[in-house]
Amino acid sequence: MSARTYLGFLPWIVFALIARQSLEGVAWGGVAAVVTAGAIAIASARTRSVKELEIFSLALFFALAVAGAMNQHDPQGFLQRYHNGLAVGALACFAVASLAFKPFTEGYAEELVQRKYWNTHRFGRANVELTLMWAAVFVAIAGSQTAAGLIETRLGATVFNWVLPIALILLGVRQATLRWSDQFDDESMGLDAMLNQVELWDPPPGTGEPSTD
Repeated sequence: MSARTYLGFLPWIVFALIARQSLEGVAWGGVAAVVTAGAIAIASARTRSVKELEIFSLALFFALAVAGAMNQHDPQGFLQRYHNGLAVGALACFAVASLAFKPFTEGYAEELVQRKYWNTHRFGRANVELTLMWAAVFVAIAGSQTAAGLIETRLGATVFNWVLPIALILLGVRQATLRWSDQFDDESMGLDAMLNQVELWDPPPGTGEPSTD
């Protein structure tokens, strides 16, 4: 899978790290995640390849930042206890919902595979399976982090907020890599595939530099 796929998950990691630091952590975590998501989206916009996941992360963490600011004086409130589970649960919902339009992994996969494969059954099926697999991983992580909020002990927070989620992410990365390797070989993912992406980055007709002919 494309490294950009995993970069798209970075705002969730930033949110989880910052949100645990203080009573105001959810609000600051949301702000930090918005900044992270914004930086990723800006970098993508420069190549006109902003992904749906990047837009979703901006909207989600802006909402969590606002909600955190409004509830920061309630340390035992629902948001303070279950913010991580909510954030990852929303990601799982996004992954499932994307299947109705375009599996969220597909935009990233197009950066690796030659254009001639994009409309094939194999390409579409692989992305549906990858998206479903990641949705299952996100559901499991959301459940684990919700359990951390219920247990409310230092050991429980460490195991269910960090140890188990990290193990699930590594498992997801391994399964995604194996599945991708099973479906696409060097011929479909070689240098030629990268060169095809120049078409995605070219400016629209009439907006580029004048011809010198």
